[in-house]
Amino acid sequence: MKTKGLKFSWLIGSLFVIGLMATGIAIFGITFLGSLSIAELEAQRYAERDQSLARLVFESHLKSIEDQLRTTAVDQDLIDSVNEYDSGKATRILELAGQNSSGALPDVLILDHEKQMGWLNASLALVDVGAVLPGQTLRTMPPDVWRFYSDQSTDQPTNLAVIAIPVINPEDGRVIARLIGGSLINDSFTLLDSLSNVLSVQDIAIVHRNQTLASYGVFTDPAHVQEVLALLGDKSNVLWEAKLFTKSVLEAGDSGSPIYVIAEEPSDTLNNIEDTYLDIFFPFLLYIGIASIAAAYLVNQITASSLASLVSYASARADNNKSEQFEQGRIAEYNLLGSLFDKAFASVQKTNAQFRELIDGSLQGIVIHSNSKILYVNDALLQILGYDADEIDQLVGQSIWKIYAPEEHERMRNYRRIREVGGVAPTVYEVIAHSKSCDPIWIEQHVRMTTWNDAPAIHTTITDISDRKEQEKLIEQHANYDALTSLPNRNLFLDRLRQSLAQQEKTDATGAVLIIDIDRFKAVNDLYGHEVGDPILQTIAKRIETIVDSSDTVSRIGGDEFAVLLTDTEDDWEIERIAQDILHNISRKINAEAGKEIVLTASAGISVYPFDGTTETALLKQAEAARNQAKSDGGDRFRFFSKKMNERATRALRLEAALRRAIENDQLEIHIQPIIECVSGTVAGCEALARWNDPELGIVSPGEFIPIAEDTGLIVPLGKQVLKKACEFYRECTERGYDLGGIGVNISPRQCREDGFINFVKATLDETDISPRSLTLEITESMMFDDSQIDPVALLTAIKSLGVKISLDDFGTGYSSLSYLKRLPIDTLKIDRSFIKDIETDKDDQALVNAIVTMAHALSIGVICEGVETRKQNTILMHMGCREIQGFYFGKPMPQDEFFEFLEEEPFKAELQLKVS
Repeated sequence: MKTKGLKFSWLIGSLFVIGLMATGIAIFGITFLGSLSIAELEAQRYAERDQSLARLVFESHLKSIEDQLRTTAVDQDLIDSVNEYDSGKATRILELAGQNSSGALPDVLILDHEKQMGWLNASLALVDVGAVLPGQTLRTMPPDVWRFYSDQSTDQPTNLAVIAIPVINPEDGRVIARLIGGSLINDSFTLLDSLSNVLSVQDIAIVHRNQTLASYGVFTDPAHVQEVLALLGDKSNVLWEAKLFTKSVLEAGDSGSPIYVIAEEPSDTLNNIEDTYLDIFFPFLLYIGIASIAAAYLVNQITASSLASLVSYASARADNNKSEQFEQGRIAEYNLLGSLFDKAFASVQKTNAQFRELIDGSLQGIVIHSNSKILYVNDALLQILGYDADEIDQLVGQSIWKIYAPEEHERMRNYRRIREVGGVAPTVYEVIAHSKSCDPIWIEQHVRMTTWNDAPAIHTTITDISDRKEQEKLIEQHANYDALTSLPNRNLFLDRLRQSLAQQEKTDATGAVLIIDIDRFKAVNDLYGHEVGDPILQTIAKRIETIVDSSDTVSRIGGDEFAVLLTDTEDDWEIERIAQDILHNISRKINAEAGKEIVLTASAGISVYPFDGTTETALLKQAEAARNQAKSDGGDRFRFFSKKMNERATRALRLEAALRRAIENDQLEIHIQPIIECVSGTVAGCEALARWNDPELGIVSPGEFIPIAEDTGLIVPLGKQVLKKACEFYRECTERGYDLGGIGVNISPRQCREDGFINFVKATLDETDISPRSLTLEITESMMFDDSQIDPVALLTAIKSLGVKISLDDFGTGYSSLSYLKRLPIDTLKIDRSFIKDIETDKDDQALVNAIVTMAHALSIGVICEGVETRKQNTILMHMGCREIQGFYFGKPMPQDEFFEFLEEEPFKAELQLKVS
């Protein structure tokens, strides 16, 4: 069997030669680099020595000048001239200073007298001392300390090293003058000569701020100085082109700009090292090459025969020649490898037999096919597909497409084509199979390439997932469909709405969202229970479905709330027709259980896209706003969304934020409206009503902010404030001597649902110290009995246990059963103003009010008529037996101060006397 690749013996020999030569070259290179490193270390040591010497020379230079200055400072003649204030004498002494010295002479000599700063200046004429050492600098210069100053105002800065020596009067120890002296660093050839001699260099320069102060040799060229400084950078020395460059710090400087001395001297160390190693490199390379080839030949001779024997043995066993024996050679590892091969071949044969048994007995179906023909199937696959164990011949040798549903063939052929061109196709996927009886079976298959009889084949493991698919279908049903009506739920409705909006962007089609709410359905559930209510919802769902097309969506998105998605409408007329048909269909009589006939109506809101919005959130919100408007208009109708509704919604949001601030800042007030007892002509009581005058919005009507408070939950803290203010007001009335008989406060069912409501009422009564019988809590009939979260009997009984009176407000507008009037501990009925406003002319209103008054009297329940505005209304009500009247006729709701005036003036008595007369 021929194979591609290099012979092992040639490969080992080549690698051996390459390895030895590479090792030799690496050792040679390491040695060479080590020599260079030693040379650089030597240069570093040399540079460090130069730095120490340069610093020592500079310090000696300054020390010499300082010694001269100190000698002059103690000169008795100088002291006498200072005491005598004789400038001429002092100048001659300073000019003679240092003439007998062999060291450096001071370039700067200034004498400060105690009477005059800068008294004498005997400095060299070439030094502009005033520019470098202005008066302020001289004045603040510390004594006995060398300081360095620089004048950067010119192209060639002047650099000075200066020290101040005090001149002391020996008689009294007083400092009578300061001798300021120093050295000019610029062109200081005395210093430069000392540095050159000590460092043994001819090319040297003193540098400050990259500018040359003094220089010898090649450094007289400024360009060369800059090149060397750039080469050195932050380093103290550099070996470059057979030269050693060094940089030594003479003085760090007060401003962080040190004064350097740079030097250049020949150094051929690196060149000598390079020449030496270059001379021996090629002989070394030749020696390494010969030695490597010799060693490789020896290794090949030793290993070649053993390797050939091992290859011959492995080839024979691969051809199933079980009689072939391995002949051991001189290499122990090859001998061990031959023994392991023998064991491995035996193990593979055993494993193959076991693997075949495992495949045959696997619980998962397995099929192996090649060129679209089935080569092998196991018993599990036969069972999955409905074949008997002895019917294997009906599959083996047949086309692989026999076991798959026809609708899957094209997809699977595409996968095969992708694999053939080297693409990436799924290896795990779900597909529909065909059973023996041609029934569809959901399976999951794992596909991988294998070999079968030395030919490429496809190995597929198959799992029956029919049960899982059924479970997924049920899960999807629960996730996306309403359990009661089997309609799509809110999740699925929103998904379809998003898809419709995406499609609308491409086609410019129009559509609509309808939100439908069943009017007063809660009353049906409360009266008959869910066993009647649920079938009614199912009936309504079917009635809506009969109106819309199959391409549209009908969804139940809440308890008695439905949504309809119309995906392709011609115009508003079509939408209106569908909405009208839906409402008409809903309003048809429904035959419920036990022979009950129920008639319900619905309210619908409509938003049209893209005109009313292009997002599902906006369309639903606007449709709900239109639905709410339809309900406000009386129900049993539909309304299209309009901009005005959006403006109302925007104002509602603004009102909510302002109301929240008003409650937090205690900005709400109460106005008091009197209740008049017409027979006795007295104030029988009053009602506290919330009023709001916002700093920005102005006066906001209760009819506007109370519903917002109800919807947002702000009614709870608002109600607490109103109750507390009302009780405090009533206490003030009592303290002023007024007997009002009581005060009424409206409470919301939302307040009643709050934990601790009863305790809050009791705590407020205790805090304000008023009798519980003086407080009447007014509960709206419709809101109380429409709230399924409240048990009216339990709630009102708990309130009554405090001793507080209870009034059923707006009576006659709700749908409470009359039986509640017997069961509930109600003290008063307040007849709604809607029955009063037309009572002068409407006989039906007169009959209803008369019936309510008669019934209440029969049940020993008090009656108050609200909204009385005219004398005639008051007269009619009194004839019916209603004695307590509340309305604008006697008094509107008024601020507390005005109410006190009302109590003093009693204007209502004039009206009552006029009526009696």
